[in-house]
Amino acid sequence: MYANRYESNYIVKIDPASGQVAAKLDFSDLANRVQSKDPQINVLNGIAYDSAANKIYITGKWWPELYEIRFEH
Repeated sequence: MYANRYESNYIVKIDPASGQVAAKLDFSDLANRVQSKDPQINVLNGIAYDSAANKIYITGKWWPELYEIRFEH
């Protein structure tokens, strides 16, 4: 299970059996690159899974773009 961490540029991987954070993924570089285009853009705040296409997408508050990402196991 993955979730974005409130008001940060991190996505955490949560072990569903224990509820503990198993990994932390830092998307600060991507957030900074997007924010350099528009200073009004805020932190990462969206993650979605498309089960039909088996794809994961992320975006942020007021981001003009949506990014497809892949997690390696």
